Amino acid sequence: MILFFNKLSKTLTVIVFFLTLTLSAQNDCVDAIFICGNANLSGLTANGIGVQEISPGNACGLGENNSLWLKIKIRTGGTLGFTLTPQSSDLLEDLDFWIFGPNVTCNNLGTAIRCSTTNPLQASLTDNLTGINGSEIDISEGPGPDGNSFVKWIDVLDNETYYIAIDRPVGVSAFSITWSGTSTFFQAPTTISKTDFRKCSLPNFPGEAYFDMTPNSNLAIGSQTNIIATYYTSYNDAVTNTNAIANTNNFRNTSNPQQIFIRLSNTFTGCFAITDFNISVTLPTVTGFSYNSPICINDTNPIIIPATGFTIGGIFSSTTGLSINTSTGEINLTNSLPGTYQVNYTITANPVICQTASTFNFSITINPLPSIQLNTPLPSLCINGLINPIIFNISGLATNASISLGSLPAGLSGSYNNGVFTIIGKPTITGLFNFTITTQGGCSPAAIYNGTLIINSLPNVTLPQDGFICLDDAGNSLGSYTLIANLSSNNHSFVWSNSTGVIAGQTRNNYRATLPGAYSLVATNSATGCFASANAIIGTHLSPGIVTATVSNYFSEIQTVSILVSPIGIYEYKLDFNPYQDSNVFTNLSMGVHDIWVRDKFFCGVKKITFQIIDYPNYFTPNGDTIHDTWNITELKNQPNSYIDIFDRYGKLIRQINPSGQGWDGNYNGNPLPATDYWFTVYYTEQNINHQFSSHFSLVR
Repeated sequence: MILFFNKLSKTLTVIVFFLTLTLSAQNDCVDAIFICGNANLSGLTANGIGVQEISPGNACGLGENNSLWLKIKIRTGGTLGFTLTPQSSDLLEDLDFWIFGPNVTCNNLGTAIRCSTTNPLQASLTDNLTGINGSEIDISEGPGPDGNSFVKWIDVLDNETYYIAIDRPVGVSAFSITWSGTSTFFQAPTTISKTDFRKCSLPNFPGEAYFDMTPNSNLAIGSQTNIIATYYTSYNDAVTNTNAIANTNNFRNTSNPQQIFIRLSNTFTGCFAITDFNISVTLPTVTGFSYNSPICINDTNPIIIPATGFTIGGIFSSTTGLSINTSTGEINLTNSLPGTYQVNYTITANPVICQTASTFNFSITINPLPSIQLNTPLPSLCINGLINPIIFNISGLATNASISLGSLPAGLSGSYNNGVFTIIGKPTITGLFNFTITTQGGCSPAAIYNGTLIINSLPNVTLPQDGFICLDDAGNSLGSYTLIANLSSNNHSFVWSNSTGVIAGQTRNNYRATLPGAYSLVATNSATGCFASANAIIGTHLSPGIVTATVSNYFSEIQTVSILVSPIGIYEYKLDFNPYQDSNVFTNLSMGVHDIWVRDKFFCGVKKITFQIIDYPNYFTPNGDTIHDTWNITELKNQPNSYIDIFDRYGKLIRQINPSGQGWDGNYNGNPLPATDYWFTVYYTEQNINHQFSSHFSLVR
């Protein structure tokens, strides 16, 4: 709160005055802050100029930018000085001031008697303070670099009035003012006494009432003279003397509680003081009470728990099903049913204590005793079979349920969730198992359930796993395969299935299959109803269908062949008269025609193909023994456009031959050539592309 402090001696005293208002109304002379009690001011801010009242032709030049006006009235004469200090020490913060007086009016200020518009940065000052003091001799300075920001203080007389305009042309900082000198100001009035006011709420308007605040005028003023009291709803309004409360003897509050401010103003000096008091409204009584809730149906009869200020004399009532004493609120559980009820308490008006007719209600829940209910009878179960969940409904607001005696077979587990106890899982052992389920929480005593789980073994059914049927080249079956289960038909029933579904009419323990594929058998024990299944896949073994040979390129250094068979099967392969092998690749093949045999490993068929290796002889022996007497590449004889050029080691063309001809006999112009290496270039077509290949061979004599 802002207070104007009294001066305690005839000399100036330094009293801190914190001003936290947004003083937007002090931009103009007519709204100047009245300084009383020699109070120093801090936290002052100047934003905007209001009406421009400092003309450029005035002393010190310039004008208002962001201004604040102060008004002082001298009580005892002497010297008057002050210092303006920005909160920020940054030299960018620039404060200017003009002093007008004595005894001028706002509409006729005249020329300033003191002023300073020096800029700290432009004047190369070491701080940004400004003001008037006893060590200066000049009475005006500025603008810009002129001066040192201080001018001579003023000699003042009793009852003189002065106006001070403070302007901040540059910067944003708030600032403070500290007074100095020997003169004194008039004192602010003193608040003698005050009181808060409290009233009952208006009908139908909780928290609102009409107040007569005028008794505080006499209390605050006491015996002081020339003092008037005015009332405000905000401190800022009280300081600026705006928006005073008009109907102080019949004021309707706007909040509860509400702070009201009194401005005590001296009609002679203009000084004022501000104090405050509170007005509050007593709300209508709403009687609060409660019960311990929830409670159990077999508990002690509950009685009300009254809240602070509980008003007796009301009437209790409740919704149907609850037995309640209308005078005391005690509940009779013996005559009540479990459930949730609304208990109402009604009181009548009592203006003496601001009590109006009102009703209070409370919700109370009465819980039943817990219970366990099995949804369906316990089933006879099969080992390793996923069971339908066994469900128990737990009621009576029990908070849990668990097996407290005995046990479930391995593989089964019980759990409680949201009022349901459930047994799930796959039993992994056989036998008879007893168990007890007990509730926890809720009302006491706990509910108990004793149960007979029987776990039966499954039929151990198997089928042979290595059956197959041979298929011909067209994919037709060449035989059949009989699946035989290991169980007797005397005490089991059987259901056979294939990929299309259940096979009708097949109820024995064996089935003759004429088609390959996946087969399944479900065997059910006639006594226990437990069943198990077995699966078998009858495979196929195929007669080789399309057999193709992939041969390495003509004249490859190492000749190979890869055999591909369609459809895919399990085959073995034989080259010419060699034994069968698992690999479908043969290497280091000689030139000429070869035979390949492919057969299914399970004897479902054999197929033969023929292929040719294109290569050249490494030598020939023209000795007349009819063996290797000529050299040729006869594997190209089916290419009529192919031919071979033969050269000696010097590159001389000796002979051109055709693969379909007799070949070269080792002579040149009828004369035998010596035994040595000779070179050749063959021109041929491979996969419809023209090629040529060069190498050499030996003539051996």
